[in-house]
Amino acid sequence: MSDSGNALDFLTSQQVISLSGGQLAIGTDSNLNSGGISTVPPWIQPPVGFSSFDQQGVVAMPAAPNGVATILTFTVPSGYDGVIKRLSHNATGGGFVQGSGDLSWMITLDGRPVKNYSNMLTELGTTQIPRFTDGIQIYSNQVVSYIITHIANVALAGSSIATLAGYYYPRQSGG
Repeated sequence: MSDSGNALDFLTSQQVISLSGGQLAIGTDSNLNSGGISTVPPWIQPPVGFSSFDQQGVVAMPAAPNGVATILTFTVPSGYDGVIKRLSHNATGGGFVQGSGDLSWMITLDGRPVKNYSNMLTELGTTQIPRFTDGIQIYSNQVVSYIITHIANVALAGSSIATLAGYYYPRQSGG
């Protein structure tokens, strides 16, 4: 068996290089330091020791006007930081018009809205094909929530589905 080989990591679409001693690093040869560890920041691509997560949730459409429901929530494991790389949220039941302002989705960290993810008025991705993000950083013991607000249009019924997926990695010293 060879000490090194290459593969493509589905999660990051990056090349995975197997190093001697059984260590794995993600990136290209130019992204590896002399110890064979990736020098690319962990929010760009997962470091050695990462583990994937894929959270999903479904809730009944909250009642308008201004009904609010949490579609999913989870806590980042203690001692780990992470990155949300893929997301989706959708309305089922028909009648929803994209961008109408009838529905709004929001991602929060410890109850605070995430910049650029606090007033999403259109569906993003699907549960089968989520939308990629540039990476939403999450930190040890942080509570992550996906929330829907039914602002208007009492005729809308059904449910809302959401997913958040990415990876956790061991907390870096000094972080």
